[in-house]
Amino acid sequence: MEDRLLAEASQGDEDQKLVEQLNLVKRQLGQLLLQPAQKLSAEANQRIEALEAEVEKIESQLAQHVAGLGQARHALGVGLEQVQQTIPKDGALIEYLRYSHYLGKGKFEPRYGAIVLFSKSAPLWIPLGKASEIEHLVRRYGTLVRGSPEEHELSANLQALYKALWAPIGQALPSQTKRIIISPDGELNFISFATLLTKDQQFLAQTYDVQYVASGRDLLRESTPSTTKEVVLFANPDFKLGSTVLLAKADNGSSDPGPKRMRGSEKREIEDWSFESLRARRKKEMN
Repeated sequence: MEDRLLAEASQGDEDQKLVEQLNLVKRQLGQLLLQPAQKLSAEANQRIEALEAEVEKIESQLAQHVAGLGQARHALGVGLEQVQQTIPKDGALIEYLRYSHYLGKGKFEPRYGAIVLFSKSAPLWIPLGKASEIEHLVRRYGTLVRGSPEEHELSANLQALYKALWAPIGQALPSQTKRIIISPDGELNFISFATLLTKDQQFLAQTYDVQYVASGRDLLRESTPSTTKEVVLFANPDFKLGSTVLLAKADNGSSDPGPKRMRGSEKREIEDWSFESLRARRKKEMN
């Protein structure tokens, strides 16, 4: 995100083109990822992998350009010791990572692994396995939780995810560990680690207090309690973004200087999005 913002602010045509290309590819990827997993064909899954690779390629190019501008990411200023100081003594931070494993002779294979951090002592690296196998389980999880599966089928999936994503890590944790802070990566962002099941039908949340962060660096951020007393509720919202007042104002060149004004780049990012209505919510209202 920092690379992108710096590139947007730069005067270089090449940087601007990279940002536009990144926005386009992310829109295409977003449309595919919004489809139910059971409706995705083999061709669509291949397209998703190709678009994800293209996003990584463009982001890498942006990173090189930003470095050339003499800028350094704020995130790079955070050190291991600083993160460890924020980890509770009875806790552990688990940073999941999707990476390319080198197989030799110029060949690579996507895999998952985890870096486990404690308040003291050296980090642990725990390999977890092939991304294709783990992501198959994750996609199946997504299909099951959206429908009305047989209880045993969902339980089997949660146990398989526990075995693939947690069992190797759990074995490496000290016995006094009570709290786990999870930073997912890739498609692992779409599962609830708290609901993973042991072979004894125990949820992970029954053993540990589970917390989520986008990155271990988030632990360094000071949280400011909200003072607002307003609550916003959404029930069967209209997802036709192209017809919203917000986009209409952007089309009409609104002169409103306030923080709610949408920039041209933001408008371009969402104008092609489409979302299905919340059928269950609508059905409930009709009943």
